[in-house]
Amino acid sequence: MKFYYLLPLAAISITSCHADFEERDSLNVLTSKSSMEVPVPKTTYIHLIAPQLVKSYKEYIDLNPVTTLSQKLAALDMVSNQNSSFTAIKPMNYQLISDFKANQLTGNVDQLYIDLNVSNSVKYYLDNLLLPTTNLSAMLTSIDLDKNLTADEIKLLSTIVAVFQTELIGNDDDSWRRTMIVGLVMGLKESNAQATFNISWIKIHM
Repeated sequence: MKFYYLLPLAAISITSCHADFEERDSLNVLTSKSSMEVPVPKTTYIHLIAPQLVKSYKEYIDLNPVTTLSQKLAALDMVSNQNSSFTAIKPMNYQLISDFKANQLTGNVDQLYIDLNVSNSVKYYLDNLLLPTTNLSAMLTSIDLDKNLTADEIKLLSTIVAVFQTELIGNDDDSWRRTMIVGLVMGLKESNAQATFNISWIKIHM
């Protein structure tokens, strides 16, 4: 598969739509060149909600210091449940991550990255996201045009790229990139809310 970095960027239009009542998630819509194609929701507001949770968490622990991993998890869970944007994407079966998984996400994730349950097509883009020279705007275009990706894979990758576009300013740390990818992929396999919580948890430890 060829990566389309040298192609001119396809026209990308951003519109908003509403997901179904069950998940109640707001979605951005990226459309390709052809006006005949039906717009497909490809990314969520995870990259906007997570910074809110991190800010609220830091404000809370300034007044209520926490020390243990369980206390930190409980504090982030509490402020998350007070955020209306987070609760709007929180599914009925949402569960707080275990101490074990939380500890994994703040440790060495090299093996977790290798073991990610994704297709080779998705892994290709994830590997490119580890490179500080990757052009994220060009990558979005390539993802949009890639016929080897399913609709769910396009949404997964577009969401990860959206987070990277928000978070990568001045950050070329390979470990940070790998950890964020792991947290997002593992979280998005469950729900948008879980992915949001995962990267918020990572951010307060990086």
